[in-house]
Amino acid sequence: MASSKCAFNTATALRRVFIPSSLGTTDCLHVTRIFVPALLPAATQQIRAATWDRSFGGAGTWGANNTRAAPAKRGPAAFDRPPQMSPLPRRPKKNASAPRVVAKLGRLPRDDEIRPPFVHLKELSSDGREMLSEPQRVKELLQEIDTKTHSLQVIHMPDLEDPNPSALKWPIAVIINKKEELQRQQHEKEQRKKQAATNKEKELEINWSMTQHDLEHKVKNMQRFLAKGYKVQVLFQKKRKAKVQSTEKEAQALVDRVVEGTLEVPGAKEWKGREGKLLNTLKLFLQGKAQEAPSGASIDE
Repeated sequence: MASSKCAFNTATALRRVFIPSSLGTTDCLHVTRIFVPALLPAATQQIRAATWDRSFGGAGTWGANNTRAAPAKRGPAAFDRPPQMSPLPRRPKKNASAPRVVAKLGRLPRDDEIRPPFVHLKELSSDGREMLSEPQRVKELLQEIDTKTHSLQVIHMPDLEDPNPSALKWPIAVIINKKEELQRQQHEKEQRKKQAATNKEKELEINWSMTQHDLEHKVKNMQRFLAKGYKVQVLFQKKRKAKVQSTEKEAQALVDRVVEGTLEVPGAKEWKGREGKLLNTLKLFLQGKAQEAPSGASIDE
């Protein structure tokens, strides 16, 4: 005799509570997706996967009735697995090798900044002529030299777009002594300062009726500027409302004293012809030479 299930069976009662007859609808998803997700049918699993995909910002669009539309170019099998989250960025290992240092703008690379694996070394041959070596590995060169006292510096970068087959494919570099290079740069800096000093111009005004005492003061200032290598423009002109007018002989004496004071400065001279005339407006263009010694020792050209 076949047995019949009891209507008041505990298992049956629990099943009716947690698994309603309307299992395929979305009304009972809030219960079934928590307690018995493995018992859901395939259609409900697809809806559940779409809900996960929505939570993680997956593909597809949502309509006005809050229902999920099928994503473009994805089949139903795509909903059989939960969406993949983008991996979090990993921290670099402490022992990982650091990337090559990027060369600073405004100069060619040196030492670890050299990216090409090979360079041509610029060297002197036995007869004193400059020559280029065969391509040498940058890594091996840096291991051979003492980077505390010497440096491998690129002096020429090749043009990789040059169609000439004989054109260089690797940079040209030299090995320099850091101490000697620093001294050379300091010397060039001093030379630039001196050159800048020679480009400076000063102007002195002398009137034709100036007294001898005032004239000597002007001459001393002129000599001080010339000793620094300045260009000095001496302007002789009439004094406004002068009570006593100078004679031509007195005016010539003023000019001669200025020229004499110029010759007293080593290397100073008139670098340009005079403009104007006596007792009117007269210009003298003088050029000095910077003195090497502070004491004013003369250095002839």
